[in-house]
Amino acid sequence: MSKRICFVESSIPFDGFGPTSRPLDPSARALAYLTGALAQRGHGVSVINKSEQTLTCDGVRWLGWTEPPPEDPEIAVAIDDPGLLAHVPKAAKRILWVHGAPAALEGETAKSALGAWRPDVVFHSHTQRGRWPNPLGLHAQVIEPAPGHSFVEENPIDAAEPPRAVTVCHPLGGLERLVRLFAERVRPVVPTAELHVYSALLDRARWGGEVGDAIRPIHELCQAWASAGVIVQRPQPDPQMADIYRQARAFLHPSLAEESAAIALMEAQAAGLPAVAFAQSAVAMDRIADLATGRICADDDTFVAATIELLRETEAYARMSAACKELRRGRTWAIAAAEWEERFA
Repeated sequence: MSKRICFVESSIPFDGFGPTSRPLDPSARALAYLTGALAQRGHGVSVINKSEQTLTCDGVRWLGWTEPPPEDPEIAVAIDDPGLLAHVPKAAKRILWVHGAPAALEGETAKSALGAWRPDVVFHSHTQRGRWPNPLGLHAQVIEPAPGHSFVEENPIDAAEPPRAVTVCHPLGGLERLVRLFAERVRPVVPTAELHVYSALLDRARWGGEVGDAIRPIHELCQAWASAGVIVQRPQPDPQMADIYRQARAFLHPSLAEESAAIALMEAQAAGLPAVAFAQSAVAMDRIADLATGRICADDDTFVAATIELLRETEAYARMSAACKELRRGRTWAIAAAEWEERFA
């Protein structure tokens, strides 16, 4: 039975066309894909956010903050902030979809809103769910995300020459370690190899934009190692990022212990790109089948060796790439939407 579902989100201006027209962070892309998939299943779906204009995309009505909210939604879904449920006060069913760190729910404002609305809480991973103490005893569950559509398309793998690794990690989220290992230990063994670093902050810095004191040292490090194949790139919309993954040989992932979803890692794997990650994140370790779709590395030596193998050994790369596509394409946003429907609609 179809339901009227309203999502409420307050980060940046974007709409359902965003993932294919501009680079967006994983939480914004997840919202665009899930709402479209729910609409395709026959539900009446709307989104209240900072969209710069009212429009319909993939059957979803996107409303800016200045537009009146839907009058009769049956289900309200707030993104990250339980206080956003106040925008749809008459909904019979209330859900909080948590993309970020559960620690954000421990502040007094968030706890007050949780107590007032008592929503069901949905997390991306069991690791993320396990970090939340749930002091109010709310119903909490996990619904896994999925790769964006562009990453699961049956486009051919076309690994470029010279061989390249890519990373999309935040400049302050372990990038320094990746850059140093690549420039100091991988590049001397594979002298034509490149590391392409996709970062909006570092791209802004290289064109003279202001990025703050914390980012400047890693920007300078990347610039210093440009002669060793470290290349800062501007992030791209999903179709272009999928092609970038298909042309690379390794996805380098710092695997931070606190990460919640590792959606970019999931997408790279779906596109056929083997990953090399440190054994620090339970989420990342769930995303990678060690020795099949990539390597989970206990230390720097193993990380370097695994990266060199993928960049230099075509047979190892091809085997892992094929395994990535086979294992990771079974999860789609259509399946995720069906799970949302089963549990809430």
